[in-house]
Amino acid sequence: MSNSLVSTEHSQQVLQALLLAVAISAESTTTVIKPRALEPPFPGATVTDVSWEIPTDPNNPNITTTFNGTVQQAVRFADSIHPDIAKRWLLVDEATVAARRAKRSLELESRGEYELDWWECMDANGPAAGRRAIESGIYYLDRVSGKPRNGKGPHACGRVSCEHESAIWWCNDHKTNEMELNSFSDIGTGAWVVLNSCRFGPVGTQWERSAGYAHYKGKWNVVVKRDQVDC
Repeated sequence: MSNSLVSTEHSQQVLQALLLAVAISAESTTTVIKPRALEPPFPGATVTDVSWEIPTDPNNPNITTTFNGTVQQAVRFADSIHPDIAKRWLLVDEATVAARRAKRSLELESRGEYELDWWECMDANGPAAGRRAIESGIYYLDRVSGKPRNGKGPHACGRVSCEHESAIWWCNDHKTNEMELNSFSDIGTGAWVVLNSCRFGPVGTQWERSAGYAHYKGKWNVVVKRDQVDC
């Protein structure tokens, strides 16, 4: 066998090996697992982003970047930029938190778009959230500054809080109008209604659960339920 023939066969083998490696590499890039998209809190709802304007300079709140996610993720993101940003620009003081909680019972008696219309519990055997995790989420919503905004509905829902597989959603049911609330604490009030109206499992223990809806006459609602996606 001539040297030229051996060289040709060797080159073909090398080329085949390279093609096989490229094919394996191409196949592996198409099977990369991506994070799962959020599932709507109820059938017929659409998921909208909850956006936060996060300052990137601890000394200048006007220099910001937009971050999409829950209140817990927003605070962690701010802390990752600088430990003073969340404390200085994103969160309110404890006195404000106490005042918001003190007027919670008054908010339940309010009128107009903040008047509670009705509430509804989900199936106790369904996707219920842990009470303690929802209480923690309400505390976050009481602490955060700013006004929540949501896109046109109906049933445009943003997940504002999620930890330990327990989520709080805020939904806008206006068909033509975007919506803005006075504070994230208003959403916390809706979650508080569900938490104390829909109590499952061993009530008063760490295993107590809750899931349901709080509907407001202003055509918006709050949903409390279990959520396993990135939570």
